[in-house]
Amino acid sequence: MTPVFRRPLSWVFVAVTTMVRRPETLQAVSFIVLFPLMFSSSAYMPIEAMPTWLRVLSTVNPVTYAVDATRALAFDRPWSSAVIAAVGISLVAAIAGAALAAKAVRR
Repeated sequence: MTPVFRRPLSWVFVAVTTMVRRPETLQAVSFIVLFPLMFSSSAYMPIEAMPTWLRVLSTVNPVTYAVDATRALAFDRPWSSAVIAAVGISLVAAIAGAALAAKAVRR
């Protein structure tokens, strides 16, 4: 997972942790969420080379934006819309995860 998206996604899993009681459940949930996200992103294959149905899925996958942003920053490419999208998605994920975690802890 790219550093751009790792910390905000951590907040989402903190929220899930407050809702489940067993570590095994959290591990299963995280695998079920992360596995399809990683393999349907542009992390392993360019979007242009994907079949149509997977290309559509990849364009709405937040991991695709994080991977593209990390590549742009790592290879000194000019900032692209992927960087802005990755930061925006990360902020939304962090805020939503923190809010859900705080709500669950108060219960």
